Amino acid sequence: MYNFELSPNDAHKILMACTSIGIGFDREINDPNTSDERKEIAQRSKEMWKRLHDEIKAQMVAQDEAEDEALARMEEMQAAGERAADEVYCGYFD
Repeated sequence: MYNFELSPNDAHKILMACTSIGIGFDREINDPNTSDERKEIAQRSKEMWKRLHDEIKAQMVAQDEAEDEALARMEEMQAAGERAADEVYCGYFD
């Protein structure tokens, strides 16, 4: 398995490219001048690009959720640390 580091903007561009490629295959599939053999190939290719699109999107969603959870945990820890520091500080001067 490969891991790529992309900016969210670049990842969205890849999703748009996959969608655009799929639309191109749709046009070819729906063209009455396209042979049946070519339509079958175009359909399989479209499905491959859709799988790629869906996998990238699923990974983006999962990573965004993981980052959101990590940020929430960090904020909770920071808030707990500030409360603990406040309690120590207040207790010291009382």
